[in-house]
Amino acid sequence: MKTIKSIAICVIIISAFACKKETTESNDPNIDDRIVNITIDSSGNSNNKIIDLDDDGTDDFNIFSTLPSLDKDNSDVGINGFPYYEFITEAQSPVSNKIKIFAENASINSASGTWNSIVTFYLNIDGVSGYPVGINEQGDKLIGFRVDIGGDFHYGWMKVNVTGGHKLTIIEYAVQTIPETAIKAGDK
Repeated sequence: MKTIKSIAICVIIISAFACKKETTESNDPNIDDRIVNITIDSSGNSNNKIIDLDDDGTDDFNIFSTLPSLDKDNSDVGINGFPYYEFITEAQSPVSNKIKIFAENASINSASGTWNSIVTFYLNIDGVSGYPVGINEQGDKLIGFRVDIGGDFHYGWMKVNVTGGHKLTIIEYAVQTIPETAIKAGDK
């Protein structure tokens, strides 16, 4: 009889756990997030691509890559924000506009760093002291940006990857829809 009671108790406990509902965390309704997988690869020359990130019919920025004559010791990968986009940079000698990398959950806001419309992801100038500079072959990185919409800044993040000293991929991004409100790197 004791064995039957023990088995019954085990069955009830197992059933209770089996019926437990799985909950998934929903995205923040105030954050617009998208997977985009935009890539540029210079492959032996210069290449650029104008991007309308939010598909609103307005060009947002230009990504560029230069790899002259397939010389991996002379390459340049960057982004140029059009009038409404700026990116957070930090100085890394000898480059003053190197993209700043954010750890997941770090706050991106007006005080996060120096804002620039032209940013270097990776720069290598053969034979010049201090180069190369940037995030080549370091895996996926989170960067911060802001966009001016009607005079108010909206803060966002992008997940990017630079490989081979000439290939840039923007994997995904998110932007806070509430003006002048910080966003955490990686938040969706």
